[in-house]
Amino acid sequence: MEKVSEKSLEQPRSWNTHALLTRMALDEDHESMLRSQVQVTAIEEFFTRAQDDIARSAKLFRDLVSEKTGCKSIETKLSSHPSATQILETLRLNPTYMFSYVRILRPEEVSPLTLHDPGRNGPPGGMYVPTAQGTDISVIDILSTYADEPDWGMDQNLFPIDEYGFGKAPFGMERGKSSQAPFHMAFLHEHVMVGRIVPDLKKSFMSERITFYFALARIAFSHGIHYWGWRFTAWAMHYLQDLTQPYHAKAWPVVIRPLIAPGFLLSKVANRTLNLGLYLKNHHLLFEAVIHFMLNKIVKEDPPHPFRSALLDENHLAFGNLALLMAGCSDFAANHAGMIDSLLVRLILGSSWKDPEYFFVQDRDFHVETLLPEVSIARPHLLDQFVELVSKCLAVTGQVTRDAVRSASH
Repeated sequence: MEKVSEKSLEQPRSWNTHALLTRMALDEDHESMLRSQVQVTAIEEFFTRAQDDIARSAKLFRDLVSEKTGCKSIETKLSSHPSATQILETLRLNPTYMFSYVRILRPEEVSPLTLHDPGRNGPPGGMYVPTAQGTDISVIDILSTYADEPDWGMDQNLFPIDEYGFGKAPFGMERGKSSQAPFHMAFLHEHVMVGRIVPDLKKSFMSERITFYFALARIAFSHGIHYWGWRFTAWAMHYLQDLTQPYHAKAWPVVIRPLIAPGFLLSKVANRTLNLGLYLKNHHLLFEAVIHFMLNKIVKEDPPHPFRSALLDENHLAFGNLALLMAGCSDFAANHAGMIDSLLVRLILGSSWKDPEYFFVQDRDFHVETLLPEVSIARPHLLDQFVELVSKCLAVTGQVTRDAVRSASH
């Protein structure tokens, strides 16, 4: 097993959220399959050995995208030993993306006394150790590590690439981190009038991604390349987990009442434009920062907590196809997003959040690790309500995580 230096454990660190959700949801699943070891295999080897099957699956993905966008999607011709560029083009990923072969540190490898690191950086962040090709890694380590991978940049900057056929970004930006939004969000429970007024909000490429990655997982398993079977499963799982996050399931969950309070618009927005996009981003990122910190605290200190219980809830999602599954697992998050956002605002409080130019990730005085303990004492009833609603979202997260594993393994 790879060695993790004692010095590295002294540094501030935290696990990425998808990694924690996955490991916690599977923690009490004692199937030997999850503990089994598989060999780390380069993606180039997978493409070389399963090229024809991959090409057929890639064509189906391109056809689904073209049907949705009306744009032509150009096939990438694969050589007998495909290059990294050809692989990225076939998968319709960011051409600058580089595949990492790593493992995220396990809870027992990190001291519970380490400080919280809000960075959440994927490889080569400090929470990861390399795994050499040809060595072994457990299935649960693959799933926990790579459930976060779609957030490492592979879905960014895709819309300007005409050959990919994604057309114009339906929402979010054409470039940058928010350009991945149409792959990581799906607004399946908006009022019918929203769809008529802003039809592009109903357009998402999440279902195509999930379908493609589950298909690639089956191909990898059929060719005996179990490493990539589980890594593709982790990718598909990521998007399903995203649907259980309120700000990914609802287009506009934030409460705008503070922005239209008497006197506020005149005092704060005179002679400048209100940046509603930044206001929404602040709420979205604040929610993720809070949940990220709370999950890390649970793992490091191991207390009984509603989040852990929710993620281990054994009710199963029973839907006959992907469209129904996606609608089902986003239902609660979408329909309670406004209430969760309202609780978040009342819980955190602070005049800065009303400022249309404020961006909290650039605020060096904002520290969630000190703020949350303070508000838990000052407003415990609000925190309890917030935890209760988020726990119901996480119960679905846990269910869809386990169902993704079961689907891939059968």
